[in-house]
Amino acid sequence: MAILPKLFRRTLDYLRLAMPLSRYPAFLAGVQDRYSVLSTGERRAGLHHIVEVTNGHTVRMTHQPEDLVFEDA
Repeated sequence: MAILPKLFRRTLDYLRLAMPLSRYPAFLAGVQDRYSVLSTGERRAGLHHIVEVTNGHTVRMTHQPEDLVFEDA
């Protein structure tokens, strides 16, 4: 399992807010990190497109880290 530094930092920021984990995707949508998905050629904004929360307490990526290329801010 791998976690991307950018996603790790966003997760720490969110946990400091002490909000329910179910709201995490909405938090990620508001940040608008830009990246490309290599397997599809899509350019996206917002990590909520590649992260899901299940069972109210499990966060997982929907793409492998090596399938993503992040743009610098």
